Amino acid sequence: MIPPRSAVITNRKILTAVLYALVPILTLGIEDEFMTDVLGYAPPIYQWILEHSGFTICDLCGLLLWPLVAHELFKPRNRAVAAIFVIFGLSVIASGVYGLLRGTSLDRSLFEPSLWKTLVPMGGLTLAVTALFEEREAASRFLSWFCFNQVALAAFSLGMFLLLGEGQPTYFQTTVPIFAGDVLIFIVAAFAITAFRLMARPRIPGALQVTVLGLALMFSLRRSFMAPVISVLLFWVGVAAVRRRGDLRTIWSGARLALVVGAAAWLFVGFVGPLKLTPDLMLGRIASMNPAWAVDQADPIYGTMGHMEDFLDGLDTVRDGPLLGQGLNVWFPLQRTSSWQEANVHAGVFKIWIKLGALGVVGYLLLFGRGLLMARELKSRDSRYPDRLFVVWFSTHFLLLSIFMNSVLLGYKNGFVVAIFAALTTTLLAERRALKASALPIESVSLEAA
Repeated sequence: MIPPRSAVITNRKILTAVLYALVPILTLGIEDEFMTDVLGYAPPIYQWILEHSGFTICDLCGLLLWPLVAHELFKPRNRAVAAIFVIFGLSVIASGVYGLLRGTSLDRSLFEPSLWKTLVPMGGLTLAVTALFEEREAASRFLSWFCFNQVALAAFSLGMFLLLGEGQPTYFQTTVPIFAGDVLIFIVAAFAITAFRLMARPRIPGALQVTVLGLALMFSLRRSFMAPVISVLLFWVGVAAVRRRGDLRTIWSGARLALVVGAAAWLFVGFVGPLKLTPDLMLGRIASMNPAWAVDQADPIYGTMGHMEDFLDGLDTVRDGPLLGQGLNVWFPLQRTSSWQEANVHAGVFKIWIKLGALGVVGYLLLFGRGLLMARELKSRDSRYPDRLFVVWFSTHFLLLSIFMNSVLLGYKNGFVVAIFAALTTTLLAERRALKASALPIESVSLEAA
């Protein structure tokens, strides 16, 4: 039953207020204990929630939003996303029952919290953000608010690191400004959105914002979060290169931006060398992105390089259960790494396949593959706007990254970023269908950069 118009308007105001408030809360890193580790503060309610349920603030907001967004399921524009989450739910049930029948899953595994508390709140958040993104102006305003918060966090963290040497210790025998993956996935999204906005509308403030975000990602020393800095710039240049008339100015802008970020990183690293962040360490972590290159795991610079053995172990495990996976909460032997794991094969696609079977992989590919439907439109000079660029890049980057890295869906507590991506994709595809129906050129109403 669809609620009356007055209720919908009220619901939308509440959704808008909640989502705008959620951005700075998560930017402060409450989810991954950034406030506890760096600022020395954690709200008592947050500690109680973690101890009694394991739920994060984002999870709780996603659940509490369901009564307000349930009617969104019946809208035609949301049917594809709703079907994807139904597929995920069925895959969890099927894998859980399969594991119970085999006697390899624990009794509680059918309702494994780590899956249900990710998928259910993520569904609510996706519907909520989709409702907010019905108008292009609302989407642009919200993305601006989102990016502003991430730039502020990155600038604060880098400033604390530069002035006071404060940060989070890592197993690389150094201290970095931001290390936790839960915060970095937010900065990755903001970096990409801001960079593609800069591509559409070159401005000095935008270049400074991209530089700050890029430095925060590079200095995290996390390969899966250093990679986006490189892939966004490559994607930028690649899109400019394949346009019909060629866009040398855009290619040159991308090259200059890469030089600015690289030079800033080099000077900054050299200046804060006494804090154990050295150019060799930076270059070593970039080199360690090679998945087939495995060296001494204890090396302080290169760390755990290469994941080819994890990939092959995951492939063998998938072959043992290609349809329904291994069941939930099941431990299985990994031959090459000589250990027992619970789907921790460091390959996102295989991790989902092992836990959720082939049906879960279908849902994963549908969720992230929808953005690729707009890839053909990137050839047009008018398609340079940040919305489409971000959606296509996000799909491509994380689908490829999940081959040798943990999945962006289940690897970190990043449901909010996935919800923004899925909602923006839905809005663009709905706009695309409406334009086709009216026989107007798709490029005529691109989302303007804020």
